[in-house]
Amino acid sequence: MFRQIVQFNSEPIDSFISRLRESAEGCHFTNIEEEIMTQISIHSSSDTLKKQILITPNITLTDIIKVERMIEKADSKLKPQESINKVNFRPENTKSSKSENEQPQGSRYHYQSRHNRYSTTCGLCGKEYPHVSRQCPAFGKTCDVCKKTNHFVSVCRSKPHQDRQFQKQVRLNSQRVNQNYQNTIEYHASDDIEENHAFTIDSAPSKRRFTNINIFGKSVKFLIDTGTAINIIDEFTFKNLDRAKINLVPTKTNVYGYGSKEALKICGKFLTSIEHENKTHNTEFIVCSGTSGCILGLETLEALDIIKITCSIPQISQLNKYPNFFSEKIGKIKGIQIKLHIDTSVKPVQLPHRRIPFHLRERVEEEIKRMLDMDIIEPVTGPTRWVSPITIVPKPGQSDKIRICTDDRLANKAFLRERHITPTLDDTISDLNGSKHLSKVDLISGYHQLELHPDSRYTVAEPGNQIWCGENDKPNGDGGPQDPHPP
Repeated sequence: MFRQIVQFNSEPIDSFISRLRESAEGCHFTNIEEEIMTQISIHSSSDTLKKQILITPNITLTDIIKVERMIEKADSKLKPQESINKVNFRPENTKSSKSENEQPQGSRYHYQSRHNRYSTTCGLCGKEYPHVSRQCPAFGKTCDVCKKTNHFVSVCRSKPHQDRQFQKQVRLNSQRVNQNYQNTIEYHASDDIEENHAFTIDSAPSKRRFTNINIFGKSVKFLIDTGTAINIIDEFTFKNLDRAKINLVPTKTNVYGYGSKEALKICGKFLTSIEHENKTHNTEFIVCSGTSGCILGLETLEALDIIKITCSIPQISQLNKYPNFFSEKIGKIKGIQIKLHIDTSVKPVQLPHRRIPFHLRERVEEEIKRMLDMDIIEPVTGPTRWVSPITIVPKPGQSDKIRICTDDRLANKAFLRERHITPTLDDTISDLNGSKHLSKVDLISGYHQLELHPDSRYTVAEPGNQIWCGENDKPNGDGGPQDPHPP
């Protein structure tokens, strides 16, 4: 499945890499980053990124992410330019068959928008197209702007102010894209770009919380934002400070607004001491372009005692008072031992040990040691009449944890089952009638809390990676006679 993952059109590089990482977790690669880089170089939707990977020596996954983000940013800025109308020339005496929507013979040619090939507006006169039972009104007319024939001023594409504005916008966009791309290439040999997010959502002013901070002898109003790790000052406020005392330096920090993929424009950063209610703190501020206001981050808010993070803690005295009830070990049901009804006429079977993959052996040994410490299993030192192999099952959503199960299909043939009636929902509701207090029990590892009788333990021996173990408690998957709801 990993080799079949491709990048969708317009899919951000971060989303593509996240899908690759999720799929690579179950593949046990020696170097996951190299495999992801290989997959990107083959199945990326950006030809520019593929070329950059090939021509850049010793490129890393971090470099690839930076380059693709800059390409995505450049594409998002150039995308509006693609919607500008382009003109297609179509002579009247074309050899293709004429449809009812073609220009009548009175007109020599017709213009259509490039982005809307089936436009209902005439590109010569600006009126509805096709012209029914008449030729285009602009045919034979002269434009007052460009002095060319066969179109009106309202649809003239040679207007000087439009040409100058369009060419200027294209030139500025090209310079910005080239500069951003050059900066990306230079960053390959420099430190990583730091990224931060400001999570404040525009809401009613009455719901916001502000505080005043003394900075360079002036009181500045800051918005309290516990969702960001940085402090922000807008350009307007920064210009009103005593800039002679400020050492503004460039920064490679990227700041993103809530839900935005486009970074804010950063003017620089500076380090200073601030004061609030007789408390001082040295911190760093990011200067952002515009007049959007100032934000104080979580770290500075805590340092100035403006906010405090608190949480409720259970009474430790009760835990210490009853240590047996709150231990980390799995408990057992007292006074009950499960004795299996075994058919002695069934010949015992010793199945061979199933080899455990090398990358799982360490986790299997750790799990066996944990079960020994919990007194769930015990070592077997004597003869073993029954031996069932173990099966290793990864826990869903927890790739670093496993579950050891025993394949008792042959051993189950020797067990004589007890049959019980499974209660219905109506029976359960009837039994609860009149109850005032209801509680629930977490039955995690519930079978491990049922202790097997010593006379029945020989039937559930299982080979570990280094030792032979027998179940003290009822094993998973064993439909023994004490199972109240057998399958």
